[in-house]
Amino acid sequence: MDGTVDVSDYARVAFHWLTDEASADIAPHPDGDGLVELADLVLIADYWLTGAALPALATDFNGDGSVNGHDFALLAQFWFSGEPSIDIAPATVTDGIVDLLDLLALASDWLGEGL
Repeated sequence: MDGTVDVSDYARVAFHWLTDEASADIAPHPDGDGLVELADLVLIADYWLTGAALPALATDFNGDGSVNGHDFALLAQFWFSGEPSIDIAPATVTDGIVDLLDLLALASDWLGEGL
């Protein structure tokens, strides 16, 4: 995903349809199955050729468009603090502390990008 939603994003979703390929799984799944499915296709349709970027991942703490070691460094800097911009897990109601739940969320998104 290069920031602009176009035919290459549609092709990625089509190629990985009904698989658990994290790099093509761009939409949140309430059922937690992690499959590339209709929710991903709908998200691409919503952003198709608008010039708008897909919503950023909550674990992209520095806002550079990818989840990587820079985000891990920010998480480590605020470990066991109550920093709200880093305390993003659990997703529904955060627990008020940067801890293992936040690290697991970061790791999931980081590995999902194929790093």
